[in-house]
Amino acid sequence: MQSPTIDTESRPYWEGLAEERLRLQRCRGCGKHRFPAMPGCPSCGGDESEWVDAAGTGRLYSWVTIHQAFSPDFGEETPYTIATVELDEGCRVLARLQGDFAPHIDARLAVRFVHHPDWTEARFAETST
Repeated sequence: MQSPTIDTESRPYWEGLAEERLRLQRCRGCGKHRFPAMPGCPSCGGDESEWVDAAGTGRLYSWVTIHQAFSPDFGEETPYTIATVELDEGCRVLARLQGDFAPHIDARLAVRFVHHPDWTEARFAETST
């Protein structure tokens, strides 16, 4: 599996995943969290932000289950589910869903970290809370 391209804007996110920390940008002006990383705040237009650790919990906003791999790298992993997770901090992230459960809107989820030889990814699994 090919590792992601890490640029200046996203480096703190990827370094956080390697340390099993889900990191987000937070605007210093309005306090809103955002993902993906970007130079300015889409809410207030502020250009100052900081990286903070997210709780790693949220709710399932939407999902799609992949039955046919778009790349040979994922051929043996089908079917797999890609989810949009609305984090408790208010922003949304895309991640793989993990676990044996029937996805449903508003399911409570928690981050799980999966280490690959050259990188780490965040996946989400259902929680009981």
